[in-house]
Amino acid sequence: MTQQIKVYAGEDTIRKWGRICSQFTSNTAAFAVLVERYYNQMEGTMDEEKIVSIRYGFHAADLFEGWQDEDPEKYDEQASAEKYARQVEDKLHEAYPGAEVEVVYDFGASGVLPDSLRTEVNGQNDHDEVNTVEHLAGLVYQDFEWCVNRE
Repeated sequence: MTQQIKVYAGEDTIRKWGRICSQFTSNTAAFAVLVERYYNQMEGTMDEEKIVSIRYGFHAADLFEGWQDEDPEKYDEQASAEKYARQVEDKLHEAYPGAEVEVVYDFGASGVLPDSLRTEVNGQNDHDEVNTVEHLAGLVYQDFEWCVNRE
């Protein structure tokens, strides 16, 4: 459940908020991480940062990049990308219960991911858990259950 919160703040607080938010993908992600960290500090559990948001992205065209043993043309790229995204989302929900998970992708591009598709945890792309998220997505990729044949 989400709820909108209206806050009034002074100029100095707004300036600081702007600086904090520049490190995250959204105000919502920044707010969730700050509340979680402050709550953990109050409860004396600061070392137990909760994962509240995950974003994982990919280029659909990269799913079949470099395949030499099989003909990638026999697979439906769009349907395969959709299935891969669902499977990654399920895997991340399983690994991080309660976290807001977003799996995003595009078509027609390949190579280096733009910022909008880069993996982020709690709104940060340099979070310690980013490698774990990418590893879990890699496990989904390696099982090839996401491949959908063309009809």
